[in-house]
Amino acid sequence: MLFDTHDSRRQALLINRSALSAFVLMSLFFFSANALADDYEYTIENGWIEMPDGVRLSVTYYLPVPSDPLLSETFPVLLEMLPYRKEDISKAWAHPHYDYFARQGFLMAKVDIRGTGSSEGQTPEREYSNTEIEDAIDVIAALAQLPLSNGKIGMWGISWGGFNSIQVAMRNPPHLYAILAAHSSDDLYTNDVHYTDGIFGIDEYTLSINHMTGFMQSPDYEINDAYFADRFDREPWLFNYMRHSRDGDFWRKGSMGWKYENIQLPIYFIGGLFDGYRDTLPRALENLDTPIRGILGPWTHAWPNGANPGPEWAWREDASKWWKHWLADEVLPNEEYDQHYFQFFLRAGNKPDTSLSEIDGSWFVSDWPLPDVEVQTLKLFPGDNDELTTSSTEKPLSIDSLNIVPSAGSDLGEWWGQLLPDMRATDAYSLTYDSDVLTEALSLVGITNVSLFAAADATNANWIIRLEDVHPDGQVSVITGGAINGSQRMRRLIPTSLTPHEYEELSIPLRFTTWTFKPGHRIRLAISNSAFPMFWPSASVKTSYLTLNTEKTFVSLPIWNGMANHPQLTQTRSQASNVLTPDIIRLGPVTGRPARSEVIINKLDNSVSVLRESGVTYYLGDTVQPEKSRILETQRHTLHNTRNDSTGHTSYKAWAEYRLLPSDTHQDTIRYRTTINLSSDETDFHLNIQRTLTNDNGEIRRKEWSETFPRDHQ
Repeated sequence: MLFDTHDSRRQALLINRSALSAFVLMSLFFFSANALADDYEYTIENGWIEMPDGVRLSVTYYLPVPSDPLLSETFPVLLEMLPYRKEDISKAWAHPHYDYFARQGFLMAKVDIRGTGSSEGQTPEREYSNTEIEDAIDVIAALAQLPLSNGKIGMWGISWGGFNSIQVAMRNPPHLYAILAAHSSDDLYTNDVHYTDGIFGIDEYTLSINHMTGFMQSPDYEINDAYFADRFDREPWLFNYMRHSRDGDFWRKGSMGWKYENIQLPIYFIGGLFDGYRDTLPRALENLDTPIRGILGPWTHAWPNGANPGPEWAWREDASKWWKHWLADEVLPNEEYDQHYFQFFLRAGNKPDTSLSEIDGSWFVSDWPLPDVEVQTLKLFPGDNDELTTSSTEKPLSIDSLNIVPSAGSDLGEWWGQLLPDMRATDAYSLTYDSDVLTEALSLVGITNVSLFAAADATNANWIIRLEDVHPDGQVSVITGGAINGSQRMRRLIPTSLTPHEYEELSIPLRFTTWTFKPGHRIRLAISNSAFPMFWPSASVKTSYLTLNTEKTFVSLPIWNGMANHPQLTQTRSQASNVLTPDIIRLGPVTGRPARSEVIINKLDNSVSVLRESGVTYYLGDTVQPEKSRILETQRHTLHNTRNDSTGHTSYKAWAEYRLLPSDTHQDTIRYRTTINLSSDETDFHLNIQRTLTNDNGEIRRKEWSETFPRDHQ
């Protein structure tokens, strides 16, 4: 069936009903049987949305069934666009949310971006490319013309889906009425994974996305010339990012933080205290004039329902009401939705335990910036154990120095998120400054700012700052952190080398946090120059220096005294979400392989390696043609290595592999593998990436790229 969009650039939406008729019948039975009494039944259908240049994007619809067939009922539409392969890799974990919102009366549209997953076209040259954003605008126009659509579109997603929702909203296309962005960034340079805080880093995500974008088009997985030209032979994105090691238009054109005035529609933000993107919400509340509903809880980079750690939160139930307010045919005034709303979780202060399933604390609602916040400034000065205090002292200026160990800091993980272990081992390679034992509780809510009057013995160095809680038994919990690339101390756009041994002021805002310091605890500020492998070690620095007992070295804490004026909220648990699609049920659930993480110390060459391995097996059922069912096995292996006695020499060796096993034993097993080798010396980065494709008869194709990049203040 063909639906005209009435767009001047001619778009078309094709829904292939005949090939999916059996699947739709199964969908009707399955999804009505699981619905609640007042929920909508729905069908699942696959189709195409054609772009102006003729490329077709693959779309999966969850279509609510009108409650009265005699009425021309229409529904608001929720769009998600991702490169994460909706027909295989992301199918199982995406479905429960689509099931929920479809039953609530939303027409759901899930689209693979151009050149990925089941869509046609060439893989874009980067994340959030201009082509991707323009395609999204065309998709929105097409969705508005669907017979079941009421013409009002919401765009949503977590991580990538939040990133591109924000960037599409910055264009203000017709028919887009609101967006929901979870765990997303407003600054693609300093607040994303490539140059966090202005410092180069590389993690498992870099491997995964550079591998995934070269894989075959689903669901047929055909190997032909079009596949090679459009995907396999396309340059991996990492090369593009390493060519843009400085902040600039490459990063800023998609960063809301530099274009707040472009946002003119309501946004629902979700942030996590254990997620690296948590600063986006408070900055949006400060800078956007549009209605904002912001929820910031104790979560990692995941949806709040079924969160681990918890407490979980019923975001879907809340978002459904919010969506209906903004996407309904007639929007009625609602004071809570029409203004800024900020709900946050105040952590009670937990022990450093990576296995915690629940975080103690309380929910509050307040304006932002918070009223009743007192900024308490603590100076750093020498004492018996180095001290952090509000007291003045007559002691003269003094200098602390730190011998830098490039491999230190592996306990900090791969970015400013996730649950972290006891920091005592990492603090041993840091300068630490402790307050006196607290005699009363202190609640911290907001951004902690740190100022250092510091120097180094080289032309470039990184400073990594952690705010910590020292428990009475000596255990140390990380509360928040931040870092600065010393060359960006004055301007991010134009890095400037340090003058060795020359002291300069460094300003480092730490990431948003909440915390309660309990009586008997101490506040600690920890300062180091390495956090490996989160940050790639500096090239030649060996020693850093910090001036104490000066007005230029201090930490400012946002102490919140408003608990008495803000009643605690009752926690709302989410409905169960363990709903699986029929084809996943037919062949079994997605299974994960045991993950491995290990720090390897080599005393012979004085090096330290961080090894991480993981894998998942996906069972890909085909309810129409069972003989096409397949199994997709994935594996990832990363190895960071750095030398403690040879400045600048660091490496990252990684590989990822997909093994596609057909159900028909007469067909070949396909192996697709990507290998990344990145190394550095004092002056350059050296990058090599290989892709290989093989079957049972041997190698089908190989492609290799190599390039050397100047370190350029990294």
